[in-house]
Amino acid sequence: MFSLFKKYDAHLSPEIAGKILLNGKPLVGVKIERELYYIDEKKRFDTTFTDEQGCFSMPAVNVRTKAPSWNFAEQFTKQVIGINYQNKFYELWSTFLPGIQPIEAYNKKLA
Repeated sequence: MFSLFKKYDAHLSPEIAGKILLNGKPLVGVKIERELYYIDEKKRFDTTFTDEQGCFSMPAVNVRTKAPSWNFAEQFTKQVIGINYQNKFYELWSTFLPGIQPIEAYNKKLA
C-alpha cells in the first residue's frame, strides 16, 4: 500500500539520442523539443540543437513525486519529441507509458 506522505521516483524519459537527416544530409542547428507529462499536471519541456553531423542527445528525466500515493490515480507518463524546422513542428516520437518505471524496449528505441 502506498503511504500518503512518501515521495516516489517517477521515470519520465530515458536518455535519448538521434540524428536528423534530410535527403541523407545532416540538418545542422535544428531545435529538438521534448515535452514530458505526468499525472501531477506539471508540464516539463526541454530543448537542444543538432550538431554539425545532425546529432543530438538529451538526458534521462526522473522526478520525485507524491502522486503514486493519490487514491484512484492511474500511473502513466507521456512523451512527445519533435523538431522545429522551417517554422513547422514535426513530431518524431509520441507515446503514453504505463507506470512510473523505465521500460527497456522504450529505452532501446530512444537510445
